[in-house]
Amino acid sequence: MVAVIAVGLGGDQGLHETDASSPEPALALAPAAGPRDAARSVVPREIHLAAHPDLPQRAERGDAQAQSGLALAYLNGQGVPKDVGLARQWAEKAALQGHAEGQYQLGSMYLAGTGVLQDFPTALKWFEKAAQQNHAAAQYRLGLAYYNGHGVGVDKTKAYFWFNLAAAQGQREATAARDRLLPLLSAEQVASAQREGLAWKPAAVKP
Repeated sequence: MVAVIAVGLGGDQGLHETDASSPEPALALAPAAGPRDAARSVVPREIHLAAHPDLPQRAERGDAQAQSGLALAYLNGQGVPKDVGLARQWAEKAALQGHAEGQYQLGSMYLAGTGVLQDFPTALKWFEKAAQQNHAAAQYRLGLAYYNGHGVGVDKTKAYFWFNLAAAQGQREATAARDRLLPLLSAEQVASAQREGLAWKPAAVKP
């Protein structure tokens, strides 16, 4: 039995065991779960315009947090008709201002092809921007990408590095992934990733 770490667009899914011929754990990007699940992996988890009537006005004025919240409302159809195209537009506006949650939302949409054509390299570009600002879910996604080579070259040391950063914030799936990956790495690889993690500092907000 080997471990498969699966993740869709939805909230980060946990480890489960499955039969496979590979001698190593397979960390796979699974089919997308759906926009509602995706939104729940982004904080704030619920945005309803009835409770935030000024959200559209704030978003129009360029408030990145409001833009990210409005994207979430359109993604879920909370207080507005569900519209993944508008969700993508507002997430992109927030992302382009360097808003980590907006960047993560946009990366999730590209990962699953929600409101855009599926594009792993573009998804990873936005996940990395969010991860550099210490967004735990984005760090977990980057770890998966480096393990699998989705949009980047395979690099298990970097996978461990990103899993470890996310795990330090209490991201359970990242903790499980890191612990599954640990036996596959040499002591030198683990030490290198841990040194890099100790020296790592979150980036300033940057589009």
